[in-house]
Amino acid sequence: MVPGLNAGNMNVKQIGGGSGTNNSQEGSIAFLAPCATLIGNVQLAPNTSIFYKAILKSDVAAYGINTIRNEEDEERWKNLPVGGHERKNDAGLLDTGSGIGHPTIGGANGGGIYVGEGTNIQDACMVTSYEGHTTIGKYVTVGHAAHIHSATVGDESLIGMGAVLKPGSVVESQSFVAAGAVVDRGSVVKGGEIWGGNPAKKLRDLTAAEKGKLRRQAEKYIGVAQSHSHVMELGGN
Repeated sequence: MVPGLNAGNMNVKQIGGGSGTNNSQEGSIAFLAPCATLIGNVQLAPNTSIFYKAILKSDVAAYGINTIRNEEDEERWKNLPVGGHERKNDAGLLDTGSGIGHPTIGGANGGGIYVGEGTNIQDACMVTSYEGHTTIGKYVTVGHAAHIHSATVGDESLIGMGAVLKPGSVVESQSFVAAGAVVDRGSVVKGGEIWGGNPAKKLRDLTAAEKGKLRRQAEKYIGVAQSHSHVMELGGN
């Protein structure tokens, strides 16, 4: 997490401890809507925004939830092969007496959720990491009710409302997944392309002008998030 993360009238601690309420950080911290939910190992970079009823759920990686204490621990854990012996041992899965092998708290396959600077996750989105890390790059817009599951999204991309990214799918930088599209497992949306449909397929290349709008769209939501930073004072819940 980032220090001083806005969460209505609450604060969320940084990895390794530490929290802040310094108003001078406004504009560089993240916004968490009061009824949004972060579960487990979720990392938010500065200027990210998680809007109303969004759920980011990373609760199946025992090590990531329980024992990361600093950035070095985090990087080491991120690089452990998913499902491999080292990951299982690290999570306690090889200790038959530990009970950690239960599927809801095991750590062999589950990963963390990493959200890059300036990215917005809009209302009612669902992001999970049951089959490896979910990584969302910088200045990405994730539209209302989109689902991202153990997928990778590159910088300055747009995931349309209600779109679904299945585990193992990749959306490269400056790409656009249309509203309602379903990107299948293992599919790769190449940079500068727009995909749509179910199953999703390439529709065409984005124009230079369209690609230029992608970052501006995300930057707009930084201002929107700042305008919502005192919502609890207005009676939000």
